[in-house]
Amino acid sequence: MAVIFGRRHSELRSRCVFLLVLSTLVAPTCAVLPTAAIDVNSGSGKKTTLFASQASFGSYPQESASNNHEMIPILPPEDDPLLCNESKGSAEYSNAGPIPNNYYSFNGQSKFAMLVPRGSCTFERKALSAQRLGASAIVIYGSLGALYSVNETLAESNDDPMDYVIWPANRHDYDCDIARSIVPRSSIVIPYDSQADDPLLSGTSFDGNLCAVNNPSFTDECESQRCLLTGSVSNDDDIEMMEGCCAWDLHLWLYSDTELVKSEAESVTIQAFFVTMKQGSILLDEVSNESGVKLTLYERPLPKYNFSSVIIWLMGTFVASVAAYLSGSEYREVSKKYAAPMGRTRNNNAREEDRSQPRRVVDAQGNQEQPASDRLEITMTMAFFFVVMSSGTLLILFYFKIYGIVKALYAFGCAGALAQVLVFPAIDKIAFKTNSQSWWNAPLCILPCDCGALSRIEAFAGIICYSWCGYWLFLAFTLHHPSENTFFWITQDIMGAAMCILFIDIVRVPTLKIAGALLWALFVYDIFFVFISPLLFDSSVMITVATSGGPPTADPTWCEKYPDSDGCEGGDPLPMLLTFPRLGSYQGGASMLGLGDIVLPGLLLSFACRFDEAKRLVGLSGGGRGSGGSCTSWDSSDGYCCSLRGYFVPVCIAYALGLMMANVAVYVMNTGQPALLYLVPMTFGTMYFLGKRRNELGDLWNGPKVLSAADDIVDSENGTNGAEFTPLGRRPSIDASENTDASTRSVL
Repeated sequence: MAVIFGRRHSELRSRCVFLLVLSTLVAPTCAVLPTAAIDVNSGSGKKTTLFASQASFGSYPQESASNNHEMIPILPPEDDPLLCNESKGSAEYSNAGPIPNNYYSFNGQSKFAMLVPRGSCTFERKALSAQRLGASAIVIYGSLGALYSVNETLAESNDDPMDYVIWPANRHDYDCDIARSIVPRSSIVIPYDSQADDPLLSGTSFDGNLCAVNNPSFTDECESQRCLLTGSVSNDDDIEMMEGCCAWDLHLWLYSDTELVKSEAESVTIQAFFVTMKQGSILLDEVSNESGVKLTLYERPLPKYNFSSVIIWLMGTFVASVAAYLSGSEYREVSKKYAAPMGRTRNNNAREEDRSQPRRVVDAQGNQEQPASDRLEITMTMAFFFVVMSSGTLLILFYFKIYGIVKALYAFGCAGALAQVLVFPAIDKIAFKTNSQSWWNAPLCILPCDCGALSRIEAFAGIICYSWCGYWLFLAFTLHHPSENTFFWITQDIMGAAMCILFIDIVRVPTLKIAGALLWALFVYDIFFVFISPLLFDSSVMITVATSGGPPTADPTWCEKYPDSDGCEGGDPLPMLLTFPRLGSYQGGASMLGLGDIVLPGLLLSFACRFDEAKRLVGLSGGGRGSGGSCTSWDSSDGYCCSLRGYFVPVCIAYALGLMMANVAVYVMNTGQPALLYLVPMTFGTMYFLGKRRNELGDLWNGPKVLSAADDIVDSENGTNGAEFTPLGRRPSIDASENTDASTRSVL
């Protein structure tokens, strides 16, 4: 892997700055969720489950059907089908008492759920009347008739009901762009009568829906299979035809009636639910056509444990640890040579060495290119500007909202990272086994501006990675809530992991002092922009940027209908994160971890790993075992880093514990947490404590001399073998005539 990381384009370093935009755990905004369920159990054993939304008044059921009593469904009194007579003053139910009473003669030992259509009065008024009539719950279902009303003032002076009916509102109640039809005016009772008209405008053409009869495609185009009249009338062969359009049929939250609270001493204590028009029809059909029907109303269960947060914790810990471990590959590969048994000859090990060391880089004319440094060591000044530029970038995104540009730059940056971390190693392995290195490395064309030759492997990797990330970017711009797409979030995780590995391998902290200054500055940065910035700005800068401008400001139900409308955009997190969908939860959402919470502590993990590996290498080069007081022999490829007496493993454990603390804090405090608040003290504190205890703190603080010594050994070994590291992303071009023996031919 060290070979692969030696070949990079220097311009990719600049793309890593976008990792500084950190994400928080904010789920996308959605419309009203059906948080309850209704099991319709018939006497014949048939069971139907419907989903329902709940109310901000009354009581709430327990989770799961087994924890709730069955109820007998009942309908409102015949003379009060909408259960609004009491609110109008034409009925009084306060003295009705429990069932059986003057209105119902059922067995009083049972519980009852009243099924009531929407319309004419408020939800809480209906619930209070149902409670007084002896019901233990009320299920309000959507109704077409609830969307019509009458202007009583105009009705007194107009004979034509078309003039005083208040028709449903376009786009709020229906949408003609979804499906449109016409129905004969003579077939509809005006003013609208629910009992007479609803059956003529509901269901399919086989059910008698006049809109579906006159437009055969209406049923397929209109999901609700319900038709609302718009009030527009036209003449077709002297027959008056009324326009009908597809009705919206969404869940509603049952809000309280503030006037009822003021006027009534009695409060609503029964359970209240709402189901859509389509679900209401199913419920009424079951009650009408089946015998012995009983209802079980309950809260939809949620998983007790969010296993996706455990998975994202494992993913974050794994990526940070692996990225840091791979950053010590150069030292580890050279250590293997010193630790190899003396009986192994170079001839027997030639192919293994060739895979671990890149060869000379030559251009299309066979001239050797000068290698460019591919490592970036952070200085104290760079650490300062790092934080300043991060703050500036965050504020620019907060004010100018150029989130689309960020997504595009991130996608193309990740394409280069995928090529380095994933595609090149895969082709390396294939080429090595098939002895096709020279063919893959042959120049395909000469790039302009003295950029050198483009080899076949570079062209192939570019096509794969840029096409892959380009399609991901297309989904990001075209899908609403693209993180719900399986391909999208899996690709995003792969892209994020590749970028983390590449970043940690390129960017290095040379001293514990610089690492501490950078991490503690970002510690303050994270806390300021999450918790303090709302006091200075209109909202939290970090949360607003992380959610692409904050959650939608428009009504959630409106945004469910028209997600492209003003005020409905935003809420989806920027893609610089690892994500995993919540398992077994009807609420959806995902657990997320920003890449900044991986790469920034990962710089310290990398420093610890390289320090451990450098001590191992220097010890071996001096003729010893290179144990550094920890490993007694070279008995595996894991090396010195895997010893608990080193720094790498303890700091990795500290990172895992810090990330776990951040996850626990999210659930304890019920709000998102800046992960660096926990990661920085845990990782830096562990490194500082171990260094002080082992009397190595001064060396770590000012720059370990062993790192410089190990770098000299690596450079010497590379020079001895004629190896030189190539620029980022460039593959070495090999003249096939230089190596005719396949066993000693240079590997890609």
